[in-house]
Amino acid sequence: MKQTTFINKGNWYKGNTHLHTTRSDGKKSPEEAVDIYRKKGYDFFVMSDHNQYFDSTIYDKSDFLVLSGIEYNINSKKDGNRTHHFTALKKYTEKKEFKHEQPFQWPYWDDAMGYRITNNLLKTVRENDNFTIYAHPSWSCMAPYEIMGVKGFDAIEVWNQECEAASATGSGEAHFDYLLRQGRKILAIASDDVHSYRDVAIGGFIVVKAEQFTKKSITKAIVSGSYYSSTGPAIHDFYIKDNVVYAKGSSCRQIKLIFHYRGKSFYGEKGEDINEISYELKGNERFIRCEFIDNNGNKAWSNPLYLESDNK
Repeated sequence: MKQTTFINKGNWYKGNTHLHTTRSDGKKSPEEAVDIYRKKGYDFFVMSDHNQYFDSTIYDKSDFLVLSGIEYNINSKKDGNRTHHFTALKKYTEKKEFKHEQPFQWPYWDDAMGYRITNNLLKTVRENDNFTIYAHPSWSCMAPYEIMGVKGFDAIEVWNQECEAASATGSGEAHFDYLLRQGRKILAIASDDVHSYRDVAIGGFIVVKAEQFTKKSITKAIVSGSYYSSTGPAIHDFYIKDNVVYAKGSSCRQIKLIFHYRGKSFYGEKGEDINEISYELKGNERFIRCEFIDNNGNKAWSNPLYLESDNK
């Protein structure tokens, strides 16, 4: 039996789940943002401006979709640098949902009520037909163990391009692995969070394998984990079969497997590039994810595979 992150049949669509426009604090209008991303070869993005829900088809094109969403900010009363941010993506399942341009307050948390306020907001967002993503954990100055008390988000940003460009806080890998090793089953997201629209702030993306080029099909694929995250390399396949894990993608200098206990790195012979690996499981991995790293240091991240014994 083959266990994989991707659906069997479909097409690949490149997108960004986190960006800002002049609807909040971005430097470009929604129309300009669509034009920029279309020219860069993207197929969709999520309109995730701060604390004002987007749910409209006004900016859709025949070859580009603007998915509905928002970013929520929950700041600490004591230390303004410490904050929980989430982006939300509408699932398009026709359940209860937020209205277009519905506003939300910018709440604050203190040490006594922080998790309750945050978790209640996440519960409301999920109940209104949204997939939720914990945004830029390093920029938010939250330690991995602190995020364990936040319940109900579906994914976490392993990469945030604007945060890396602006303040060297783009990576969320340590937070992702910590949560996985504590038993949380979540997905990875690479995004831009672009405000400035500088070239160095655009470059974190996901590539979704979906059955159709529709909002419902793309979001269904995202919810199921049928995508990879990247700043450059591609992951063509990642699966377990007959107790062996396989990873295939674009040519890179290094391919990593990350497990519950440590991991393993693979390199080509004599410094040559490598584009696929296989590894026989030892039985203590619990979860497995892979990374492809090219010669420029760009990365691609898979979503985790869980051993069947841990899913029972």
